[in-house]
Amino acid sequence: MTPEATEELKSMVPVARKRALGFGVCLGKKPEGTVMVLHRMKEPAILARQAKKEGETPKVTFGTVEIKGKKMMLQCQGDILPGMSKNLRKFLAGLDLKLKIVALDADGNVADDDGEPEEEGDQDQVETAEAQSPEAQNWAKIAPAMTAMVERALNAGHEKAPQIEAAWNRALEAAEAGNHQEALAIAAKLRPLLSAQQPQQQAPESNAPEGPDAKRWGAVAGAIGQLYEKAMALNPENRSQLSAAWAMATEKAEAGDFAAALQIATRLKSALEAAISKGGSGTEREVPKDVVPFQKSRVLWGATRSTMMKEMAKLESAIVSVCAGDPELAPIAAEASELRKRLDVFDARLEDVLDRITNTPEGDQRSALKVEARAAIRDYSSALESDFFAEVDDDNGFVQVAVAASARKALDAIAKVLG
Repeated sequence: MTPEATEELKSMVPVARKRALGFGVCLGKKPEGTVMVLHRMKEPAILARQAKKEGETPKVTFGTVEIKGKKMMLQCQGDILPGMSKNLRKFLAGLDLKLKIVALDADGNVADDDGEPEEEGDQDQVETAEAQSPEAQNWAKIAPAMTAMVERALNAGHEKAPQIEAAWNRALEAAEAGNHQEALAIAAKLRPLLSAQQPQQQAPESNAPEGPDAKRWGAVAGAIGQLYEKAMALNPENRSQLSAAWAMATEKAEAGDFAAALQIATRLKSALEAAISKGGSGTEREVPKDVVPFQKSRVLWGATRSTMMKEMAKLESAIVSVCAGDPELAPIAAEASELRKRLDVFDARLEDVLDRITNTPEGDQRSALKVEARAAIRDYSSALESDFFAEVDDDNGFVQVAVAASARKALDAIAKVLG
């Protein structure tokens, strides 16, 4: 970990004594090579991706963390990694953080312990019994949204960025010291400054997916997907090129570059039709009988990710149209433009594994790839269990969408194919 990342991790320890935070961990080959990321707001699965990107092994897990006295409690939503508690205790000790590590499973049961005895005088009971004041409860409600607004203002180069950052740091320090009344007072002074210009900056981004190219993509994507599925079922010689082109088209669409997606789709359509026209020579009979379901599953997940992005853009637009014109609701409109980032966890990993399965003969290697695919499904399913995805479709208060429902339906179908 870089010195900056280490300092950021240390700064999160006092916060974790006040409330649960998301965490992502990638164990190192040695304890000092471990990467641990904590964040006030980000989804744990996203933190896991960050830790894996910065780490050196595939040993990754995620969940929520709380520190009670001298004990760090890790409630894992991902896998319980063998020896993770002992590894993390040594890693944190190297950062002068002397904590006992206990890993819990998703149900709160102890699953892994660092093996060290608990020290006397642990204040667990005192801290957990401490009741929150009304000010602390109000702070817990507004802090995540305010933090997001501050981060956007700083990233956008707000003309008063230094003053905003200094004031918000004072608010965070006050809250962590238990002075929630002061923290709330600072937040109240900052809110008008943060909301004054953000709705005008963010609304165009939220409305972008409603342009003519987006509508054209929505009209042709389903047909191209079906054409792709039909061609791939014939196992054409250029299947790798066709697969790469379709993946690029869907990724461009997910990123909002619908014009590029349409250009790729236009060229791909001709290539797919050519592959299908050559399919009558008996090639289809040469395809292993269990390959086609995996090909269909890959196409299904790619199409589902596009659907989720489109549905989330629909929700963003609905929020902006209702809130942007009302000064009191303007912060909500500003936050809406960040909703699509919630979908970062639903990446192309599963598509990639399914594609490799279709190119791998039945045997140990394909079985290993199936295990990898199931792990990806578990990660996606864990993300869908968060409060956000439990409410986004029907209880968002603005418009009914099918973000989580689309993902659950597709993942269920793919899991059945994997067996």
